Amino acid sequence: MKISRYFSTYILTEGLSASIAGSIPIYLLPIGVESATLTSASALFFIYTLLKISVAGWFFCGFFIGIFWFWWIGVSFLHYGQPWLLIPAILAVALSYAALFSILAAIASYTARRVAALGGAPLRPGVETLMRGVAIYLFSYIHPFGFDWFRPQILFVHSFFGVSNLHFASIIVALALFRLTGRYGYLLLLTAALSVYGVETSYGADAGDIYLASTNVSVERKWKREELAGQIREVLQAIDTAVRMKKRAVVLPESALPLFLNREKIVLDILRQHSENIDIVVGALYSSGKENRNSAYLFHKGRYVVAHKVVLVPFGESNPLPGWLGGILNDIFFDGAPDYEAATKSTDFRIGSKLYRIAICYEGTSDEIYEDSPERVIVISNNGWFHPSIEPQLQRLLMEYRVLLEGVSIYHSANMSRSFTIKRLRLLPSLKLFKKR
Repeated sequence: MKISRYFSTYILTEGLSASIAGSIPIYLLPIGVESATLTSASALFFIYTLLKISVAGWFFCGFFIGIFWFWWIGVSFLHYGQPWLLIPAILAVALSYAALFSILAAIASYTARRVAALGGAPLRPGVETLMRGVAIYLFSYIHPFGFDWFRPQILFVHSFFGVSNLHFASIIVALALFRLTGRYGYLLLLTAALSVYGVETSYGADAGDIYLASTNVSVERKWKREELAGQIREVLQAIDTAVRMKKRAVVLPESALPLFLNREKIVLDILRQHSENIDIVVGALYSSGKENRNSAYLFHKGRYVVAHKVVLVPFGESNPLPGWLGGILNDIFFDGAPDYEAATKSTDFRIGSKLYRIAICYEGTSDEIYEDSPERVIVISNNGWFHPSIEPQLQRLLMEYRVLLEGVSIYHSANMSRSFTIKRLRLLPSLKLFKKR
């Protein structure tokens, strides 16, 4: 087999076109466009193209998906003062997804060849298409290094279709049958994937009884000691604003206070005093003396409790590589900083009569936070590490996916991006066979 087959213009183009279609819904948000028609068409084209292109096409599709979805990971190295790592980081992510895509496509092709050898050549196209459909479905469960932000279902968040596993499987099956038969009748199966739910995302600080504060502090400023007083003052100003607006609670972003708050008695006392008038949720660090944690603090009537982060960011907060190798990378790229310690379970805060699950940035999109079906989730983020980029829009899509899937309401307070509230809406009226009089 000639290596040139893997680098022909046609194969490159088919992989690139699929990846563009699989990225359009993400790039519509930064320009303020929410088109169900365009989103539906591009998402369906992405899946249909993966069902029919070559293994090499899958390689290039994965490569460009890695770039289009996750190029912003390299931006973090600019803030670490290592700009030379920007391009290598982007290429490393792109090659990781290229490998994942091509391995799954190769398994599908191998399975089809084996079946064809046993049962006859006519079986091969059907088996290969079926196995590729399974591979597409499995993308939401296979996460390189534990990084779980590649979920094809989010492409349907602003479409006519649902985002549940059943909806997604129905879409794949319908497109696979159309691919094999060419009969448009099979597209009727897509009706099984139509959804009666949508999301309403409202930007701004006003979220009913809650004030969602936003901050705009760059990473370069965030951790400078001389900037600390200004950031404390900004937190107190946000609290005072929420009190004047007669809110029940104020929520401030991840690391709004860039210090080990449990060790800062003066700051703790000030926040305790303010909490006599309003509940306060604020992101800060926590140190037990042996381990460091990324945490959220809730102040209520002069007391406070702490929620520690459960799901850590791969490489950013916890190195997923073996201990010795992870230590080397931490020494080279992160000045030998130790990993954060993860909590064993998530924490709920009570604000008024309602319970709120607390999630810190990355974990606000993770399965673990939603395992026991919380009704309301407060997410606090520091998006400064990836500014400027599409990361806030991708994060929003992932949270909207969670709202559609779980029926939860999300309240998001962020640094270096806008705060917002997401709620699920029923787009069609419910059908009732009987009406009570």
